[in-house]
Amino acid sequence: MRRSLIAVPVLALASLALVACGDDDKSSGGGGVRAATAVEGDAFCTAAAAADVAGDSTSVAIDAGDPTGIKSAVDAAVAAAQAAQKLAPTDIAATVDNVVKVQLDIRDLFASNDYDLAAVAQDPAFAEMQADASVDETATELDTYLEDKCGIVAD
Repeated sequence: MRRSLIAVPVLALASLALVACGDDDKSSGGGGVRAATAVEGDAFCTAAAAADVAGDSTSVAIDAGDPTGIKSAVDAAVAAAQAAQKLAPTDIAATVDNVVKVQLDIRDLFASNDYDLAAVAQDPAFAEMQADASVDETATELDTYLEDKCGIVAD
């Protein structure tokens, strides 16, 4: 669950390319106490790895430029990130929540522009996202955590 959610190198969207993670609920009913931190191989790390793969697929779809493929890939990546978000340990939960929020904003940006890359690049909301330094800081924090705790190395 790295930056690759929505990497559009051609349009310099790489700074927004985020893949999110989740929280580690140790109870069987889904309402239990979250783990304090992730451990390689746990439910969170497994879900984060799946979200990472989904993010990579989004990058491939964006490189291909097909709006239908982009929509499908973005939707799948966001769903994977949200699934992982439900498993985020307490020490990274706030960061994961922020990453998922950005992913949802990116998905909405694409949707409002009919998944047309040129239109996305011209959208003022895109410029605002690129100018937001907190997006990159959050992505870096998540990348570091995933590498340290889950063994997921950012591309």
